[in-house]
Amino acid sequence: MNAAINSPESLSPEIRAVADRLVALLSPQTIYLYNERVDAAGCSTGFKLCVVAEMADKQEAEKSAYMTIDSEIPFDLLLYTPAEWEEITGRESSFAQKIQTTGKIIYG
Repeated sequence: MNAAINSPESLSPEIRAVADRLVALLSPQTIYLYNERVDAAGCSTGFKLCVVAEMADKQEAEKSAYMTIDSEIPFDLLLYTPAEWEEITGRESSFAQKIQTTGKIIYG
């Protein structure tokens, strides 16, 4: 897939930088922003991303992402393979379905 980070003007520079690194590292199908904490000035203080990507070893991919991506603010990752994502988003009331319906697609 040759997509760009979506809505760059509405993403904080920190989120955009982490998403760009994830694209380079994992070649994801989709990245969702499903939680962002902001301070009173509207600046990001932390965020959570859900990444849907083909990976042979999710645990190793997650470890690699955390070890190689530097961020000025804390972030959390939730990783799914496309097959897992398809299966779990089909389950009513699953957390993945909530991310799919309420999260913001920032890549893919």
